[in-house]
Amino acid sequence: MRRKASKTKMFLLEFIIIILFFSLAATVCVRIFVNAKLTSVQSSRLTGAVLKVQEAAENFKAVDGDADRLAKELDGILEGQNVIVYYDTDWKPAAGQTDDNYRMDIQLDRDQNLITAVIVMSHAQDEIYRLKIQKVTDA
Repeated sequence: MRRKASKTKMFLLEFIIIILFFSLAATVCVRIFVNAKLTSVQSSRLTGAVLKVQEAAENFKAVDGDADRLAKELDGILEGQNVIVYYDTDWKPAAGQTDDNYRMDIQLDRDQNLITAVIVMSHAQDEIYRLKIQKVTDA
């Protein structure tokens, strides 16, 4: 009788150890998948931001640094010599700021024949991407 009880205790102890091992393995796997998802989201945001900032830089050069024309080309809002453009989560132009929208700020600075643009893409006050470009003009 004593040997049977001893074997049962050993079996239960082994079973508990196996369950703990698989629980730890499952926790590690879930953590890996969560980190992969976060990395994927960050990568998608960065890719979208780079594409939109590059598009804005090309438009900046095409309109010779004219803030009004740049705002019209990008469906943005002109505030002084700065342009603000909002994008929704699918990177389509949005009408205004919401919690989920991306915001692109284009700060223009003219110094004689040199126009400098600093383009910043952000989401919820966090900067995603920044690009500084310059263009020499005749005027």
